[in-house]
Amino acid sequence: MANNGVLQPSRYILDLAGKPRPISAGKPIARRPDYAKQLEQFMIEQSNPSAGRSKISVARVAGKTGTPERIVQGVQRNDGWYVFFAPTPDGRSHTVVTVRIELGESSADAVNLANTLVAPILKQRNYLGSF
Repeated sequence: MANNGVLQPSRYILDLAGKPRPISAGKPIARRPDYAKQLEQFMIEQSNPSAGRSKISVARVAGKTGTPERIVQGVQRNDGWYVFFAPTPDGRSHTVVTVRIELGESSADAVNLANTLVAPILKQRNYLGSF
């Protein structure tokens, strides 16, 4: 997990009525920072297997796929999602992306979209570094 298991506050509102809003401290969500590092390493390995193709070709990222089930008009359906993160090129922060395809049936389409469309744009615009 990015930030050693510390959830960073939202930065959607940077100022209110022309006055800058203070940045809140992050909230620890992992019992121990080394647990967060272990999970991060697992996510790096999951997205960049030693045998086979990396999920994101333009960068070494930490990520996880998912296929949640839900009921749509009485029928069980799947959504496909892929979430990934990587340090920014300057190493000061992380870029986090989630691609969710409703009624996508599997995560493969979400991974494909993240790899072919989203990640290359982030890399080109200097938002996406690599582990």
